[in-house]
Amino acid sequence: MREKRWHIEGALDPSDPMPLWAQLASALRDAILRGEFEGGFPSELELKGLFDVSRATVREAIRRLKEEGMLQSRQGSGTYVNGPNSFDRMQVSSSSVARAIQELGLDETSKVIGLEVVEDDRAAHALTLPDGEKTLLISRIRLGSAVPMALDHSWLKLPEALPLLDADLSQGALYESMVEICQILVSGGVDRYKAAVASASDAEYLSLEPGTPVIVAERIAYSGVTPIEYRRSILASKRLALSAAWGFVPENEE
Repeated sequence: MREKRWHIEGALDPSDPMPLWAQLASALRDAILRGEFEGGFPSELELKGLFDVSRATVREAIRRLKEEGMLQSRQGSGTYVNGPNSFDRMQVSSSSVARAIQELGLDETSKVIGLEVVEDDRAAHALTLPDGEKTLLISRIRLGSAVPMALDHSWLKLPEALPLLDADLSQGALYESMVEICQILVSGGVDRYKAAVASASDAEYLSLEPGTPVIVAERIAYSGVTPIEYRRSILASKRLALSAAWGFVPENEE
């Protein structure tokens, strides 16, 4: 049977709070990055049969991957993986505070210290919004077994992120909540890091002495081609290190 050509890993779990389209998009994204579809991309009907989901779920997953630039459709000839000139197939695993804390064997939690709609021209500029446009600001102290590891400030585009006002953000990655609650899939971003020293207020939140060296990480995250989040994180660099994998690497090296 033709379906046996496809080796797509990862079964979908209907009991998982992550929508099925997002689970399917993740499985297809991983398969694309492994080079599974060099001989052609499965049809909607094949994917429907392989994953036992509705055609609407398949179409939404494909639509999201098209927004990310991984797929393209040609009228009358189906869907194709973008070639190396338009998509480098560089597998990028973004730095994650939640994952870094868990990898240290610590209990990862967050203390929410701010959750409000604000005006911030710096965030508006980063999100390509007009000056004065409001965003949702989420401020959290990221903890590892109750020890402050990082201070996160995330400005999110409205109205897309508005449901997060009622969310429990005390544990886990923000992007998981964005998928589950807002149905926003973060597909990529740009991180910049610089050395700094802790201000008096940042030092108080992080249980550091003022002037202690820290790392400041700034991120603009995208959903498809739309900037959805501007984040500024202050990392207690003596306690926490972030890493990101790129390209094709063995699993034990990620």
